[in-house]
Amino acid sequence: MKALRKEFYVQIKKTFGRFLSLLLIVALGVAFYAGIRSTEPDMRKSVDAIYDKENIYDIRVVSELGVTNNDINALKSIDEIKDIEGIYNVDQVVKNGETEYTVKMMSRTDTINKVKTNVNELSDDECLVDRQLAEHNYIKVGDKITVDNEYVKGKEYTVKGTFCTGNYLSFHKGSSTVGSGKLDGLIIINKNQFDMDNFSDIYITLKGAKKLDSYGTKYEKYVDKVTNKIKKVAPAMEQKRYEEIVDVANEEIQSAQEKIDKNYKKYEKGLKKADDGQKEIEENSKKIEEGESELKKQEKEYKSGVEQYNKGEKQYESASVKLKEGEKEYKNGQKQYESGYAKYKTGVKELESGKNDLNNTKKRFAAMGMSDVPQVKSQIESAQSEISKHERQLNKAKIKLDKSKKKLDKAKKSLIVGKQELKKSRAVLDNTKEKLETGKQKLADGKKEIADGKNEIIKAQKKVDKAYTKLAKAQKKLNKAQRKVDKAKDKVYEIEKKEWYVLDRQTVVSFVEFGQDAERIGNIGKVFPLIFFLVAAMVSLTTMTRMVEEERVQIGTLKALGYGKGSIAGKYIAYGAVATIAGGIIGGIAGSKTLPWIIITAYRLMYQNLYIIEIPINGYYFVTACLAAAVSVIGATILACYKALMEQPASLMQQEAPKAGKRVLLERIPFIWNHLSFNIKSTFRNLFRYKKRLFMTLFGIGGCMALMLVGFGVKNSINSILTIQFDDLFHYDLTVTYDDEWTKKNGTDELKKILNSNSDIKDNLQADVLNYDVGKENSTVSTYIVIPESTDDISKYVTFKSRTKNEKYKLNDDGVLISEKMAKKIGAKVGDEIYFKESDTVRYNVKVSAIIENYSYHYMYMTGKYYKQITGKDAKMNTAFCILKKGRVIDDKIGNKIMSNDGVAGVSFLQTTYNSFSEMMKSMDTVVIVLVFSAGLLAFIVLYNLNNINIAERRRELATFKVLGFYDMEVSGYIYRENVIITILGIIIGIGFGIILHQFVIQTAEIDMVMFGRNIGTRGYIYSTLLTILFAVIINISMHFKLKKVDMATSLKSGE
Repeated sequence: MKALRKEFYVQIKKTFGRFLSLLLIVALGVAFYAGIRSTEPDMRKSVDAIYDKENIYDIRVVSELGVTNNDINALKSIDEIKDIEGIYNVDQVVKNGETEYTVKMMSRTDTINKVKTNVNELSDDECLVDRQLAEHNYIKVGDKITVDNEYVKGKEYTVKGTFCTGNYLSFHKGSSTVGSGKLDGLIIINKNQFDMDNFSDIYITLKGAKKLDSYGTKYEKYVDKVTNKIKKVAPAMEQKRYEEIVDVANEEIQSAQEKIDKNYKKYEKGLKKADDGQKEIEENSKKIEEGESELKKQEKEYKSGVEQYNKGEKQYESASVKLKEGEKEYKNGQKQYESGYAKYKTGVKELESGKNDLNNTKKRFAAMGMSDVPQVKSQIESAQSEISKHERQLNKAKIKLDKSKKKLDKAKKSLIVGKQELKKSRAVLDNTKEKLETGKQKLADGKKEIADGKNEIIKAQKKVDKAYTKLAKAQKKLNKAQRKVDKAKDKVYEIEKKEWYVLDRQTVVSFVEFGQDAERIGNIGKVFPLIFFLVAAMVSLTTMTRMVEEERVQIGTLKALGYGKGSIAGKYIAYGAVATIAGGIIGGIAGSKTLPWIIITAYRLMYQNLYIIEIPINGYYFVTACLAAAVSVIGATILACYKALMEQPASLMQQEAPKAGKRVLLERIPFIWNHLSFNIKSTFRNLFRYKKRLFMTLFGIGGCMALMLVGFGVKNSINSILTIQFDDLFHYDLTVTYDDEWTKKNGTDELKKILNSNSDIKDNLQADVLNYDVGKENSTVSTYIVIPESTDDISKYVTFKSRTKNEKYKLNDDGVLISEKMAKKIGAKVGDEIYFKESDTVRYNVKVSAIIENYSYHYMYMTGKYYKQITGKDAKMNTAFCILKKGRVIDDKIGNKIMSNDGVAGVSFLQTTYNSFSEMMKSMDTVVIVLVFSAGLLAFIVLYNLNNINIAERRRELATFKVLGFYDMEVSGYIYRENVIITILGIIIGIGFGIILHQFVIQTAEIDMVMFGRNIGTRGYIYSTLLTILFAVIINISMHFKLKKVDMATSLKSGE
């Protein structure tokens, strides 16, 4: 036995190349199988580790009426609940500088959902920003976040740090009913910064849940069990919460009504006061009017008095002038009288003197006796006549003077009277003037009083008007408040008892999406590694079988020397077992640690908060792969040894006769065979002479070719979702979801006008989009049912065509169009009758008129007329598909503008969905690279190993060629021709097998809501073929140097 053990070690050393190739093939097969199969559970364990570390909730309770501490206390009675905590959150548009973001503001938790952050303490004016939001928008520690929300106390928060959480694994944070319609990120603030009466959610963790796999059946059953218990508690708490809200609402309404009534009394009191003030103003206004009338009358009298006074003054002045003129005339008359009287006296004196002179003359003449003298007598008579004449003149003058005297006296009397009258008039005028001045002052005072009164009235009127204005506003407010109260009363009557939504982790989008991605990898791992492993196992089997056949002579010698069958077989079994176990351990450890890490790291491009990667060695897949490899290799070795050990030592010690050549199929076709050269003919005969080797080589090359083809095909199939779904089938850029409550009251016409007038929207189409279960018999799938407003315009937004026939369809009133994946899921064909369910008791049957190409989600399209025909109801438009002028973009300004309308509940850009799939494609690229690289490496090792076996089997044959004078290149060409033909045949077989395998892998890897493309793509065929040819060329070149080393003498001597 010692010699046999030594022979065992020598055997390994002598055939180390074969031993190493066997070890590598097993290692590669086990590594790929264990690695790919371990990736799915490792992905899930990684997420599970994050969820356990952050103590993320197992169950979440939400209600439209909010949840309270009473609800929390009620839930604490359930034994399985470990931790329970109420949290606040609200969607809000915030600002950092001039940039706006739509975020979900969340309260910092105490025990559950503890996010990963380096900030331990958070003051009330500080916040944490999620890492993706901070990195993508250059938000730094110390930046100010401005908030304006009635439910948040603060107006500005300082960024203290960043965080990430497994509750939002990917950078997509979901949709929102505010802002642009999608969440840009998350912000955490202290719980006391929320001004809310009740909690938004209740987070619950369960006892022992961390020990279970979050994606596992046991965990789901455990959560379902507790969920059912919560649902039993729910009705009582729902009723209690309903009553609380109704009672609080009624109390608030009553309080508001009392306040309104109190204010209404104040209003009435104020109104009475204002009315009294107005009445007083009107009375005072009347008095002022009367005063003004009296004042006008007095003013008129005053003016009349002034006129009379002025007239009297004029008369007085006129009389005064006349009096002065009379006095002047009197004085002149007095002067004239006095002058005349003086003259009169003088004349009288002269007359008396003349008389005296005449008398004296008479007396003288008489004395002289000359009285009778004629001349004297004549002179005396003449003188007497003159004196008489003068006397008469004097008498006349005396009469005139007497008359003048009388006139003067009369004038004097008149002047005296006139002066007295003037004096009286003066006194009267002065008295009148004084009275007028007094009246004037009184008028001025009266005017001032009236003006002051008017001003007071104006002021009072302003106050009263202001009071009336305030009262009018107060009345409006009271009316508005009353309407609100009345409306609130109506709303209280409308309040419905809302159900609790008891949600688990399966409602966390990123958790489910990651699980689906893991499932995808798992589905690929169910088929691809198995084929990979089979190819590796088959080649390993061939290697060991060939090794036993090559050592027939040695086996015969050992048997002749008396070694038992078990000991002889044990040597080869140990050889295969060591290579297999060593390869299995190396491959299992390397594959389990490397491949999951590569794939999970690739998925971190999309799931950026996947900060823990768990890659333990999965014992089940490790051991399964190692055992399968060991069983296949050791089993093949035992069978080969059994066949050899059944022969006699003498026959074993003789070289096995070469297989006889047989006529091949081509020989039966003379037209072809006769035109072939000798070398080609010998190549074909040699190929079919070693059928087992031919089959194994074809299987190895074809299998590897198929695996590479599947790798490239998977990439193309997944990428087709992007190119076909979002470019060829969907042509719209944006979907606008309407608010149901708003549209019930206001209809959709106004929203349609808003969208039509939007300068960013080129065209839009309204539709009723419903989400119901659609099925046939017992198979159902959740489906979007789309009922467009216009069947003529729908082709601008969605293309309906067959994937296989490339035939286009139109909506008609005879049936529905359904997506291909849905049709396969429920087993529906064109012409079949299927149904959709509005509820468990209400279902409607529809006819399938065509099956359309679609890759993302399940869709059913029908006309409004057909919908009404089968349901008896009109379609209610709740969504608008929009084509933007800018094309396929994500523009928050457009989203914000549309979301600013009350009737809009949400906005979703198709480019966002496109980007999500694109990120998934990037992750799948790494998976494809792993698949293709592994398949290529296997192809290289398989070709290398099979070529080594081929050369070893035909060493004597090749040595004979050399003896016959063949050059090295001719000997190599002898093998090359066979390899080229086998490679070509392997590629052809691999293409056929790859197409079948690709269809199987793709359909297996699909998740419920997605259909992958069914085409491998021209590039996949080209790349796979070129890689296979490249490996074959490399192997042929390496084999050339091995063929050169074939020793003619040793090889030909081996048969002796």
